[in-house]
Amino acid sequence: MSQDSLTVTDNRTNHVYTLPIEKGTIRAMDLRQIKTNAEDFGLMAYDPAFMNTASCQSKITFIDGERGILEYRGYPIEVLAEHCSFLEVAYLLLFGDLPNETELKNWVYPDSLRLPIASLCKADPGPRSWTVAFASLAAKSQGHGAQRRLQSLLA
Repeated sequence: MSQDSLTVTDNRTNHVYTLPIEKGTIRAMDLRQIKTNAEDFGLMAYDPAFMNTASCQSKITFIDGERGILEYRGYPIEVLAEHCSFLEVAYLLLFGDLPNETELKNWVYPDSLRLPIASLCKADPGPRSWTVAFASLAAKSQGHGAQRRLQSLLA
């Protein structure tokens, strides 16, 4: 019996099951082997508020709601929102890391990310299109000093 496992005794059948533990979790699908008979669908996990459920494993985001932590690629979201420009965050989304000063200065904002603002607002006069339009305009007016500010905050 491995130390990285959970032994479960089903008191309905007296069968004993061994479930592997990986990174502090068991897979919900491993519970399906626990059945009262061959026709039984198998045991399922029920967590109505997702209070103890990990829906995925991610190397990109980290979320701990109880401690108020939300990170994207290791950067706290509040730091990205308060101290990075739209262009820096766009670069992060596209390339996986924030640009240094030279990368940001030399990076050409891709045409595929530019929006035909006037036609967008005519096609959809709702608040979403105006929000996107203003975000696009704001991106063009941002300076390049956010990387230095971010590095000083994380140091």
